[in-house]
Amino acid sequence: MDAVKTDDGYVMVSGWPDIWLTKIDGHGNIIWQKRISSGHWEVPKSIVRADDGYAIVGDIGLDKTDVFLIKTDENGNILWKKTYGDKNRNEFGREVIKATKGFLLVGTKMKGPGDGIPWVIKTDENGTEIWNKTYIGEGWGDDAVKIEKGYFITAYEGWNVILIKIDENGTEIWNKTYSRGAFEGSARIIKIEDGYLIGGWGDPGSYFLKVDNEGNKIWYCNYLGRDPTFLDIAEADDGYIGAGYTYTKTVGSSDIWLLKVNKSRGDKVIWMKNFGGRGGDGAGKIFVENNSYILLGVEETEKDVFKGVIIKCGDYKPPEINITRPRPNYLYVFDREIMPYGYTMAIGKITVVVNVTNPSGAEINRVEFYIQKNKYPYEPSKVVYSPPYEWTVDIPVVGWIELTAGLYYGGCDGVVAASMEMRILKLM
Repeated sequence: MDAVKTDDGYVMVSGWPDIWLTKIDGHGNIIWQKRISSGHWEVPKSIVRADDGYAIVGDIGLDKTDVFLIKTDENGNILWKKTYGDKNRNEFGREVIKATKGFLLVGTKMKGPGDGIPWVIKTDENGTEIWNKTYIGEGWGDDAVKIEKGYFITAYEGWNVILIKIDENGTEIWNKTYSRGAFEGSARIIKIEDGYLIGGWGDPGSYFLKVDNEGNKIWYCNYLGRDPTFLDIAEADDGYIGAGYTYTKTVGSSDIWLLKVNKSRGDKVIWMKNFGGRGGDGAGKIFVENNSYILLGVEETEKDVFKGVIIKCGDYKPPEINITRPRPNYLYVFDREIMPYGYTMAIGKITVVVNVTNPSGAEINRVEFYIQKNKYPYEPSKVVYSPPYEWTVDIPVVGWIELTAGLYYGGCDGVVAASMEMRILKLM
């Protein structure tokens, strides 16, 4: 999914295999929603404001894939639609930006199975192709930004992130390669006050790469964890922001994830925030507005049921939560701590206690306790709304379990979590 800001809210494009265009106001209320798919297995990837509406790029087709460009008016009604691609090759669209007198589309032209080459198309304001060109021989085209007398194009290939400078006619001026020792999967780019910021995800972790106006590296930083994934990046007054999803310190599957780092070297994490419940959640777009952050994404409300979500959060450090009882590698018998042990073991009942640290004074909503054994629970076993945040386990359970405590805070249900594995022998 992708989104753009309007004078009175946001317009979001999403869907698969159909396209939905949704306009929401600044409070997240739906103003209108349009299904603009033609039933040909279309996957939207990017949206940009046009002079009199919106332009959307993506992929069309199943066995044979081409790139499409759709132009709508301000109310989401289709004005025209164009497709681009060779008859005997698959092509994938990734990004559309406003260009000089038209649009610039970035994507990938496939040379063979799993073997692509960055591909850029320039069109006029009616979607008529002016030129299309490929670059650097191999890789995946990902993003673009307008510069003086041309464009920066980003791509990724294997272990490398690539920046390509082209002129208005698509002629390559230079390309530069950067590596952090990870297998890269994206390379988003934005203009910042003193150069350009490239950010994305790979294996392992995500990254920020800061370059000057000629593509020279200023600094390059990794942010690791259990699959922390940047899907969009932004600049704040005092830091750089990455948004996407993570499996690190969640209460279930993936959470919407927000990371803020310092500007000077990118090596200091100012804060990280998670948002979400037990399902798979993620953010695809971020906007920075008046010292706040607007996130648009999806949340899994129950198994395989997803809904769009918009979150507005403030610029402060989240609370922290720790499980203080039971302690790691201790034996407990009928709720008494007995002695150090090879692992955490409880015979009979056990009282779980968590400690909350809240330096920013955020509103604490509740603490949810989950016990996972074989079956994945979507509902908590216990919810505690005020201190002390503790629970004497009162459900029959035997064997190895994962114990999770999730602290929900703020008006947008931010969450921090702590988990531990332990063995329980519950005597009834």
